[in-house]
Amino acid sequence: MAAMHGCTEIWQFESAHCDPIHQRQCLRALALFFGLVLKENSTSENTMKITNTSGFTGKTHTREINCTQSQLAEYMQPDSTRRLIQDIFPDISADDREFLMTGVTPEEWSAVFD
Repeated sequence: MAAMHGCTEIWQFESAHCDPIHQRQCLRALALFFGLVLKENSTSENTMKITNTSGFTGKTHTREINCTQSQLAEYMQPDSTRRLIQDIFPDISADDREFLMTGVTPEEWSAVFD
């Protein structure tokens, strides 16, 4: 795996040797690799503003999702090595999980399938 801000493995940024700033830098690098943009100005500690591009429309949207850095880091692991998204994020809605995976918002989903 490519090194990210000095980390040799993606999940290593959470280990005790990493300070919080380093952790955020690593998570941002991972998010960009996966096409997500993370914002710092969320409304609570366990909420992150995540920007993703819709696979349906190509439009960019931002949603506040109730998740932690460690959950996002696990989600960004290769598909073959990670748990299912509903197991990583058991407390977020199906709409938020869909947004993480595809960038599609509930409104876009309704416009296409309703």
